Amino acid sequence: EHLAFDYSLDYAYNNLNSSLATDTRPYRNTILQSFTAKYSISRFTAVARLLHSVYLNNEKDGKGSKDMRRLSPSFSFSYKLLENQDLFVRASYKSIFRAPTFTESYYYLYGSRDLKPELTNQFNVGITWRQSISHRMDFAATLDAYINNVKDKIVAVPYNMFVWTHINVGKVLVQGIDASLLASYHFDSQQTLSLSGNYTYNKCENRTTKTSEYYRNQLSYMPVHSGSASLSYENPWVNFSVHGTGMSMRWANNEHYDGCDIPGYLEAGLSMYKTIDIGGKLTLRGDILNIFNKQYNIIFMYPMPGRSFTLSATYSF
Repeated sequence: EHLAFDYSLDYAYNNLNSSLATDTRPYRNTILQSFTAKYSISRFTAVARLLHSVYLNNEKDGKGSKDMRRLSPSFSFSYKLLENQDLFVRASYKSIFRAPTFTESYYYLYGSRDLKPELTNQFNVGITWRQSISHRMDFAATLDAYINNVKDKIVAVPYNMFVWTHINVGKVLVQGIDASLLASYHFDSQQTLSLSGNYTYNKCENRTTKTSEYYRNQLSYMPVHSGSASLSYENPWVNFSVHGTGMSMRWANNEHYDGCDIPGYLEAGLSMYKTIDIGGKLTLRGDILNIFNKQYNIIFMYPMPGRSFTLSATYSF
């Protein structure tokens, strides 16, 4: 009644063949096994898991990346604070072993066979609150704080103007907060007004060598502040949604050279859509992207498009 167990096994095979002279036809066998135990009683739930990861790398015409093996434990619990309210506190610890993806290891110029696996210890505490304020209004919110200690973090950096590559950063400390909000108001069974938003504070610092001038630098392309929000109205006529997303400034490299800062931005858009039942479901949709025609970059020196329009029709049966 209170205790449950699970054993799962996944197997994957990857390979790469290309016409490039540098191709050595690499391949990988991946075996993932997990054993999970769950204990639940009254308002308390705890879950413990042990993951065994095995990555066997080789090449038909050369020597592949090193094989990788790791045991990764994790533990989490949640507790419902009030009997008649969906108010939960949560905490978790997770040891994560992330092998470089096949693309990160082998893709032409972009990949690196010498990449080490990324090892992370994650600590998280959070709270979740879901509430029906009335028969018309629903509300849900989450708040999480986390600390991640990362060894050999895998990051992508530009090798030159046109080619990116992957490197390991020895030690990284990530400290952050995630917050989300969703509120819905039901005028009737066919009309709903919904407001949603999320915000992330993410301090992602290089902590490899204390004597380095780059110590405590924010990692490249990692914004400290980011978030999004949307307001949507669903009705029997034409649904619409106003949405925006943005982030604070970022650096184009881990060294924070002068002139390599990427300004923050806020981009907004408008969507309108209608689904018609004609034997199947026909969905007509129009979008205005970057409605205020703001100039901004996600990748350094590669400006994103200004205001643009899209129209689409989808029929499902």
